[in-house]
Amino acid sequence: MANKRPARVLPKREHRPPVSDALAAFQDALTDINHFYWLAVAGAHALKAATASGTARAAIPTSVSSHLNLSTSELKSLVDGQSSRLRQLCLVDAVAHYEAFLERTVRKHLEDEPLPDKSIKMQIPIDQATSAETAADFVKRLWVGHRTAEVLGENYSKRPTAVDSVLGINVVKADSEHKLNLQHLHAAQLFRNCIVHSRGLTDDRTFEGCKGSIPSLVLDQPLPLDEALFHKLLAALWAHAQDIDLLLRTTR
Repeated sequence: MANKRPARVLPKREHRPPVSDALAAFQDALTDINHFYWLAVAGAHALKAATASGTARAAIPTSVSSHLNLSTSELKSLVDGQSSRLRQLCLVDAVAHYEAFLERTVRKHLEDEPLPDKSIKMQIPIDQATSAETAADFVKRLWVGHRTAEVLGENYSKRPTAVDSVLGINVVKADSEHKLNLQHLHAAQLFRNCIVHSRGLTDDRTFEGCKGSIPSLVLDQPLPLDEALFHKLLAALWAHAQDIDLLLRTTR
């Protein structure tokens, strides 16, 4: 279920500023991922049908078939098993672009803000200074990089709140116009880690973090990333990015 939070009043759509370049880039990336996924699924179905009718080898160019030295039954079995791997690859790609959106958004915000009126603890590598920048600009650049990395490096369950804090908005506790599900947002990032670091098997961190919202999880077994869950996880990434961008455009 989507999180139930207090409603907020926002300007009507026709009165809102245009979306940021960061959100537009993320949308383009998700569109490309969507096209890639469905073209691959369509191709798999076509190949499966051609295999069943005995026309698969005639339909596949030699430059491709030479890399698939398989019998008809082996080819059919291979095609049947590709959907799960395809969803895993697309989820990893989507999370990478989501994190790029966060990084770009947080960095731009910090670049536009003055340095905080308090002591700052960070290492100052003098050798990274350029002759074209002042000492103040150099410190500001280092601070922006340090603070951005700090926010993005937060635990996945805490990162939405950390992003809210640094941007001066409140996506986590405010009503989501885009039906953000924070549990699915958390799961998308944990699933990505399992795919990259655990061969797609459910690790302890993912099991403990997601067993309440995804009861089909089994420790040390393949992630239950079926079609329905795949789209829910992608929807959560997109909804969070839209909520962040919307609040930055309309409430500050």
